[in-house]
Amino acid sequence: MVLFRAEGKNKPSIYGHGLLDPLPLQIELQQVQERLKRLREAEERELEADSRERIKRAVTAHENRIAELEALIAKGAESKAS
Repeated sequence: MVLFRAEGKNKPSIYGHGLLDPLPLQIELQQVQERLKRLREAEERELEADSRERIKRAVTAHENRIAELEALIAKGAESKAS
């Protein structure tokens, strides 16, 4: 189980994914976006084709995860508005 530090407390990721709590989802989204930025920078620097391919796959996975998190955040906002 992944734990997030939020407001001085550890919140399990289950609160974000299972209960659609926006805070842990937003924290994870920010972390994934930061990693994606670093991956794109690494992709530009990398010269070896093998490494570039691994980085490209990681970029794709991070882009997919960002889309999933954004959908979960939107779903949580919709359910709270109802």
